[in-house]
Amino acid sequence: MPTSTAKWAFPYPVPADPADVPTDMGALAARIEAVGPYNWATAAGALAVPLEITARPGANSVTIGAIGPGYGLLIAGDTNLYRSAAGRLRTDGLLDVQKDLSIDLGNAGNRLYIGTDVSLYRSAANTLVTNGDFYARYGIVDQVRLGGVPGYAAIIFSNANDVTFYRHTAGGLYLQASAGLTLSANLIMASDPAKIFFGSSADTNLYRNGVGILKTDGHLLVGSAIDIGVAGMTIAGDTNLYRLGGGQLATDSQFHLRSAIAVIKVGPEGGGLGSVAGDKGIFIGDSGRFLPTPAVGGGYLYSAGGNLHWISSGGKDTTLATNL
Repeated sequence: MPTSTAKWAFPYPVPADPADVPTDMGALAARIEAVGPYNWATAAGALAVPLEITARPGANSVTIGAIGPGYGLLIAGDTNLYRSAAGRLRTDGLLDVQKDLSIDLGNAGNRLYIGTDVSLYRSAANTLVTNGDFYARYGIVDQVRLGGVPGYAAIIFSNANDVTFYRHTAGGLYLQASAGLTLSANLIMASDPAKIFFGSSADTNLYRNGVGILKTDGHLLVGSAIDIGVAGMTIAGDTNLYRLGGGQLATDSQFHLRSAIAVIKVGPEGGGLGSVAGDKGIFIGDSGRFLPTPAVGGGYLYSAGGNLHWISSGGKDTTLATNL
């Protein structure tokens, strides 16, 4: 037998003289059991070690005992898992989970905290919530941010924050885009009338007023050409202008050309223009008075019986051409 106790798993209570070392296993067992209730085991038989226990001393050691500010495991000298407070388990390094990580299985609203101010939690069945902003592809040009506009629910695109969709009023979706909106497919506005508003005060609009009818409640200015279909234009509900044929523009009522010094009216006589044998004419003058005598400096052309006539402001009727 060896003359010291260093090799045994459980040392004697006091250093032993070689004469005290048991020479048989029965005596050794008796010695170990004798100290159990006082040092290594509880009365119920549980192992109670007053200090740390280290298994496999060395690079792959596992120590159980006082770890950092709490009590737990120290693995390989640099990885720990310990109790940091009541009901709280902590590691000072990284934690890798190879399979599912379940949180709040009791549906009590418990959260996964990241830092002290950001959290994820279940608020209802199949509903994951964070009370702050949420970023996808953070810090690059195709970043998407949910939230972000104080007082409004918003989606903000790009790390330049230059395109924003947000709810501004009940049922109202607003777009702020410094470079405009480009669509690669149809934009369908299903409600009727669904309006597009322009300007910070939303005082200009464009909307559907009926089948195939687009309307604005303000003015429409066209900076270049405007193309109108065969049906032409209707103005104020009673005046029209339309294509009669190739290169021909027509109206079913009178047509007035006005400037600061002259008025030219083309159309059927009547309606304040007087009557010349029921024929139609071109009336030229500087006022609205044409018949029976045109205003000074005015006159009108008309056709009658195949002849072309001119009546001057003095009332003189001159035949300009015959047998037209």
